[in-house]
Amino acid sequence: ASHGIRIYLDADIRLSPHLLAGLVQVLDVAAPRYAGGKLVVAPARSAVSRAYARFWQKLPFVAQGVTGAGLFAVNAAGRARWGAFPQIISDDTFARLQFDETERCLVDAPYEWPLVEGFSPLVRVRRRQDQGVAEIARLFPELIAHQGHVRPDRAELLRLAAADPVGFATYSAVALAVRTGRNQQEWARGR
Repeated sequence: ASHGIRIYLDADIRLSPHLLAGLVQVLDVAAPRYAGGKLVVAPARSAVSRAYARFWQKLPFVAQGVTGAGLFAVNAAGRARWGAFPQIISDDTFARLQFDETERCLVDAPYEWPLVEGFSPLVRVRRRQDQGVAEIARLFPELIAHQGHVRPDRAELLRLAAADPVGFATYSAVALAVRTGRNQQEWARGR
């Protein structure tokens, strides 16, 4: 890659027409920057995935943050913060945590991200995500300070649960299954 701006994109992502131009605009600065668009979960076929997605999309990390799920971009100064991607589960989280919240730019243009279908696949993916963050905390503890506001406080969680009790119950059931079960599957890097 010869241009200073790098966009990392999963093969199953659908971009809105103005997202690329928006990414280039916010990254065309000398200071290190990380950017992404507004994540929108693609319409799911299963009722479980629909309920989970409906609630998950309203959590602060997804609704207000730059998640990096399936799509993130950095400028030249930002990409200079690390060398080769390490052989870890969550390379997108690794890249995001190179930047504090003030260095992350959310472009006001959506991209569509597909969610896995069904309860068991949701548990496996969520477990993999949790393992990826734990791996980064173990191998790169200095990066965790850049995590930012990722969990709602009790009042915010109660408000979200009251607005969508089925979504909350589904999200909670997946989270409980993640914590009480074991993952027997080996995971490869996403990129």
